[in-house]
Amino acid sequence: MPVYKYFGNPAKFHGKPLFHILSNLKNFGRGRIITRAGFKDEQPSFYRVLFAQPLMDTNSEEGRVIAEKVKNGVKYTEPVDLSKIAPLPDFILIPRDEEEQFCKWNEIREYSADKDYVVEPKYFTMPPLLRIYMEREMKNRGAETNQDSYLLPHYKTFQVKDTDELEEGKFEKYQETITRCEGTAPYRYDDLISKDTSTEWAVRRAQERWSTIFQRRCPSPRHL
Repeated sequence: MPVYKYFGNPAKFHGKPLFHILSNLKNFGRGRIITRAGFKDEQPSFYRVLFAQPLMDTNSEEGRVIAEKVKNGVKYTEPVDLSKIAPLPDFILIPRDEEEQFCKWNEIREYSADKDYVVEPKYFTMPPLLRIYMEREMKNRGAETNQDSYLLPHYKTFQVKDTDELEEGKFEKYQETITRCEGTAPYRYDDLISKDTSTEWAVRRAQERWSTIFQRRCPSPRHL
């Protein structure tokens, strides 16, 4: 039996460019169900093609596509434009005889602003060094301070959740998910730490570093 060895990083996309699928369908796939290999939701996630117009480029990958979007069992009220991500090889056509089983229409509900929202802190506490600096600066200015003076207003700086960027310059813009800002939370810079960073590796690295420092500062008795 042959042995296969794969080199390099794992493939990011596992499908076909959108127009490689739609160009082979009647009316460019109007009404057909398309999903993405990148969807990993528990509930059904897919697109229903409403309109497609190829650009007739050399690779047959560019064009305009308007589709109805269902994400994680929620049907968005506004259609989405898939033109930016159409060239990405991540799309999969659902056969007609499997649409009912895949889409699970009886489990899909309409988008509701009362249910489909994200909760984030309204304020973040300042990091310790920044707080010390701010206290000193405001004292020098003679400004009046209170507890709210040392809070960072996250409700002014949160990111609008209406875009998914799959690659640089390749993004999907869709109906905004409302962000509700409530309460106060400590700012721990979690968003600046890569998701690929291993906690176990970081702990092991820290232990090795402190072990080396301890050995340098506390030599063994035979060296004394």
